[in-house]
Amino acid sequence: MHAAKPLYDYPKYWAECFGPAPFLPTSREEMDQLGWDSCDVIIVTGDAYVDHPSFGMAVIGRVLEAQGFRVGIIRIVKFAPMMPTPLAVRLENVLTVPV
Repeated sequence: MHAAKPLYDYPKYWAECFGPAPFLPTSREEMDQLGWDSCDVIIVTGDAYVDHPSFGMAVIGRVLEAQGFRVGIIRIVKFAPMMPTPLAVRLENVLTVPV
């Protein structure tokens, strides 16, 4: 049985050729600013996103980017209870656990 290949032994991908992005995109417009047509990895978070090492998603995103992946972030905004939207209602129905 072979041992698992260490993460850093795999060949690097796209970002290795172009260097790190000045920011990890959170929208299509930001991807366009970077000249990206797609992301290799998309991280979905329920927290606010700030591209700073004190935020976990930024650290995870930058580690993946260091391996050559184009990383995007999707922030799930908490909906105010007084402003229901179709998406908020659907999420509430999916995430509600009966007691």
